[in-house]
Amino acid sequence: HSFFHRNPAMIKPYLSAFLLSVALSLSASGQTLSEVKTGASADLEAAMTELADLRASIREEKIPLARERRELEAQVRSLRAEAEAARSRVDNADVRLDQLRAQISGREEELRYVANLLDEYLRGMQARVHVSEVALYEERIRGILDSAETRGNEATAVVSLAAALDLGSERLRTISGGSIFEGQAVLPNGRFETGTFVLAGPLAYFANDSASGLVLRGESLRPAVETIANQDIAAAVASLKAGGRANFPVDSTLGNARAIEQTRTGLIGHIKKGGIWIIPILGFAFVSLVIAAFKALELYSIRMPQDASVHKLLDLLGQGKNEEAKQLAAQLPGPGGKMLQLGVRHANDSVALVEEICIEKVIETQPKTQRLLAFIATTAAVSPLLGLLGTVTGMITTFELITIFGTGDARNLSSGISEALVTTEFGLIVAIPALIFHAVLSRKANSLLATMEKHAITFTNGLKITREQA
Repeated sequence: HSFFHRNPAMIKPYLSAFLLSVALSLSASGQTLSEVKTGASADLEAAMTELADLRASIREEKIPLARERRELEAQVRSLRAEAEAARSRVDNADVRLDQLRAQISGREEELRYVANLLDEYLRGMQARVHVSEVALYEERIRGILDSAETRGNEATAVVSLAAALDLGSERLRTISGGSIFEGQAVLPNGRFETGTFVLAGPLAYFANDSASGLVLRGESLRPAVETIANQDIAAAVASLKAGGRANFPVDSTLGNARAIEQTRTGLIGHIKKGGIWIIPILGFAFVSLVIAAFKALELYSIRMPQDASVHKLLDLLGQGKNEEAKQLAAQLPGPGGKMLQLGVRHANDSVALVEEICIEKVIETQPKTQRLLAFIATTAAVSPLLGLLGTVTGMITTFELITIFGTGDARNLSSGISEALVTTEFGLIVAIPALIFHAVLSRKANSLLATMEKHAITFTNGLKITREQA
């Protein structure tokens, strides 16, 4: 039925085929059309009766079903309302839960902040404790820090670190107005002995039967005793310990003046900090200085003829007084005088020859005046490079020490840093004067050569003019 409802055009062909099949079956069974009609009417009446019964049954069952449907719809509406209420309660609970989580997070941040403050206070107190008090407080401070680190959360850590406030208050009460206590210190002879400490502010003093003096932090991070000349610290400590009064020497710089004095080294000690690369730098400096002194004596001792002497020679040659000119030329000093002697000797030759002789003498003098100056220039160029090389090796040493000791104690890194800086310092100290010496001496040498060239040109031009006039 649904197929014919969707495709009404197909009804006619199928109906024709159905009637044809019925006619064939009737003809085959021998029934007449009236008999078929009668049977079909009976079947139709039976079907109508069955349809009426079915409709009556549907009407009877429809009312209870409608009632049940309304009841179910009412239940659905009720369940939906309950679901909305539950969803609203869940949303409200989520909001409250988020608020509680935010409050918990804020409290945790506050606890973490307080714990950091207490930890910073405790570590600051650990750094501020005088070296003489380390034995009194170090173990307790370390115990508090260890207890705080082993706790599971910030709240318990704050409880552990709160003991730092009690410890700090106890220390302030103890050191207020000074304190006297027993402890051990490293004596000047290297022995570790027990004695009495007197702590007054940032200064501490120690005394026992063996030695007495000011307490400083030693290389082993233990309290070390340094004796003070002309000061009886032992008597002062004994008097104070007995309840009397005493006078103690006070270092207003808190040990800085002593530390600065200990870091001062002489020139030899400063040079030793440069390491192996300071040796070639100083070698170049010494050789360059000797050469500079030698060249300065050599160049500044050279005398050149005056311009008037050259003109007098030309006047004598113009007058034909060659012998007198030779005698005057023989008296002229320096390489310029020798050049003029050769020029007078060949005065009767061509001017071109005289000019070539003078130029040859100038060229001959040039290597003598400029010799060894290249080494000074080399020193000025090489010394900074050697200093840079020392800097690189010093930094390599520093990084190696950092790998071994870390960056906690700068004194372990001082050797590499000193080598890195001292070599650069000496490289510049050598290069700058060498550069100045080379510039001054080169200028002097060039001045001498320029003077010779000037006299040569003056002499040859004068000969040319004299011959033209003759």
